[in-house]
Parts: sequence; structure tokens; C-alpha cells
Amino acid sequence: MAFCDNELGDGGPHSHAIGALADAGRAEEARAQLADLRRRPEEIPEEVFPGLTGAWMALSLFRIDETSVAAGTAQASEPFPELWPHFYTAVVAPMSMTVGLCRLATGEFDAAIESLRRSRQHCRDVGFVGLVPLASSLLIEALAARDRGDDRVRATELLAELRDTAAAIGAPRLVERAAEALTGT
Repeated sequence: MAFCDNELGDGGPHSHAIGALADAGRAEEARAQLADLRRRPEEIPEEVFPGLTGAWMALSLFRIDETSVAAGTAQASEPFPELWPHFYTAVVAPMSMTVGLCRLATGEFDAAIESLRRSRQHCRDVGFVGLVPLASSLLIEALAARDRGDDRVRATELLAELRDTAAAIGAPRLVERAAEALTGT
């Protein structure tokens, strides 16, 4: 397969477009872009930059209620929880974050929460503090979606912590999104 037919020629730009459309609330257009994507989840480990498409897509799959691609992406990514998809000097996040987001999309909340907790802790352990606010925000969304036992209490505690860590990296939208998930708005 030619380089241009692989990750950067297909998955990368499409997965960015899918994410942008999902974040803008344009789920139908995001699903149409996803349908045009020629990458199958089981190909993720074999990409030129392994896991990159899955990591980028995972950020939007749960926002557009895409379960089949999410399930396949999680399955392909699970064997590599502490590996970080990257292209050259740009790093995305540990694969445990990809798995957590995909499990959130499929409604497997316990697995999503465990993977997102693991991702958050791994980011801290390796000193990648810039991703801790994102991991916290996503964990809040997963706890709010599961909503059982002390999930709301834990999510509220995380939200208070998120306010400080997100401010430190200049990412107030993470706090807004997490608060919206927690209040159901």
C-alpha cells in the first residue's frame, strides 16, 4: 500500500473532519464522513502511525452515537493501553483513552470509566500533565453517563479539580463541556 493511501492520506484528514463536525453538533454530517472513511478498525494497529486514526475518531464517536466503529476501534486498541499514537513530534494520548471513549460510545460505562481512569493516571505518571484536564473532562462525562452510586459526587470532585488544571493550560471549554455533561444540559 502506498504511503499516501495509508494513515495521512485517508484516516487522518477524515478523522479530523469527523471530530470537527461532531464537536459542532453536526452528527449526520460526521456520520457521512465516517461512512466515507476507508479505514476499518481492525487495521488500526497496522497503520503507518499505529492508532492515530482510532485516537482521533474516538474523540467524536461517542458524540455521534456510533457504536459499531467504536466497538471495533476499542477491540483493536485494547492490547496497547499505555502506547501513545503519534506522528513525528505530535502525540495524541495513551490508547487507554481511545478505548475509554469507544467504550463510552458503546454504552459500556464500567469499562469506559476504568480505561479513562487508567489514561488519566498514566498521563500523570509519565508527566504529561497537559492531557490530565482532557482525561478528567472525559472521565466526568463517563461518570455522568453511568450515573450510579457515588458517580455524581466523584464527577463533582473531578470538576472542581478540573477547573484548576484546565485554567493552568488555558482550556476553559473542557470545564464547560464537563459541567454540561454533569448537569445534563
